[in-house]
Amino acid sequence: MSVGGLGVYLSLLLVPLLYVASRASRSVSARVMWACLAALAAAEGTWGLTYALLGEAKPSIWLLPTVVGALVGLIVFKAGGQHMVMRVQPGE
Repeated sequence: MSVGGLGVYLSLLLVPLLYVASRASRSVSARVMWACLAALAAAEGTWGLTYALLGEAKPSIWLLPTVVGALVGLIVFKAGGQHMVMRVQPGE
């Protein structure tokens, strides 16, 4: 496997980071951007795994990445704007 081929699988590691970035975003446009990037990264990684495991079996080669990308994009977008703030009570 080439180094470029490994990037397809490693793109899945970006999804949690993009989720965290979306949660920290206050604007809707930023949440849309993070959700689109996460959806594309998830779809790319799913395509690579599907291709490696099933070959070019239709409809799996296009259906699985499409569904996974759409779901991940929706989850990341919905998670946006929920700020992760740690509250410390006085005296603790």
